[in-house]
Amino acid sequence: MWIAAAVMTLLIGALHFHFLAHVGGFWRDEVNLINLARIHTYQLLTHDSFPMLLPLLVNAWTHVVGHGEGVLRLFGIFWGLAVVGAFWVNTWNARRSPPLISLALFGFNAFAIIYGDALRAYGLGSALIVLVIAGMWWFLKNPTWGRAGLMAGLTTLSVQALFQNAVAVAAICAAAWAVCLRRRHWAVLPKVVVIGLVAALTLLPYWTNFFPPPGPGQLLFSGFDFAAAFSYLSTYLQFPFPQFQYVWAALVVLAVGCALAALRPARTVENAAAESDLRLYAGVTLVLGTAGFFWFVWVGKLDIKAWHFLSLLALVAACL
Repeated sequence: MWIAAAVMTLLIGALHFHFLAHVGGFWRDEVNLINLARIHTYQLLTHDSFPMLLPLLVNAWTHVVGHGEGVLRLFGIFWGLAVVGAFWVNTWNARRSPPLISLALFGFNAFAIIYGDALRAYGLGSALIVLVIAGMWWFLKNPTWGRAGLMAGLTTLSVQALFQNAVAVAAICAAAWAVCLRRRHWAVLPKVVVIGLVAALTLLPYWTNFFPPPGPGQLLFSGFDFAAAFSYLSTYLQFPFPQFQYVWAALVVLAVGCALAALRPARTVENAAAESDLRLYAGVTLVLGTAGFFWFVWVGKLDIKAWHFLSLLALVAACL
């Protein structure tokens, strides 16, 4: 398993650098990000479809490394590869095993490489939400206030990368609550609330992004098109063969079934109880994270595109 995962990781890395060699010039939204990264006014840094973290990182990158197209493309590739690294952190933290499922379903997906490596926040946001999944389980292993503080920082970075990560963080916190309730660890519940609340409060400056005043800003909220969203999602799930959508579906059903089975009272054997807790945590995160994503884009009346699904599929792959 380890050798197979290592080979898969090397092949995925080669695909990322192959994309780097053939990607060509920046597209419109990437140019917009580069221009925003040069602006030091806070109000203008919020004039994009995601928060401030990536423009600030691009600004720092250009000051340290340079402004050339090649170095900026390399910056984007780094975050695409960071998702793969986050998958390794996730499965090692959970069960000391390689991320075979995540690599097979997400890592080799050409659309994940294209959109994850673009100079946009989708690769960064996907990597951070996978790390939040891993980090929350790490916190539950030893739920101290010190670890809660570190998790609050990580969740804050995640929501400052992508707005839709806010609902994913909420789902992860709800899954942590489910584990705490199963374990009857009542004292841990407030710590989980603090972790989520800190991240939520950092989104208050973007209030007008979601509820713009009457005027031209409302034109950006054109409405959620279910047919278009389903078409984009199917494109992801059917790569590289249409039959792959059934693989995704079967694994999701299996994961949810394992989570439901974990609702039974914990066994006396410590390892068995921890395994059930892990299945419950992953299953609740998967279900609530997926439902929360679609609720977010529907309530927000967002004109969803293919790249918006990247962080959702990273979350699903990590849970599987």
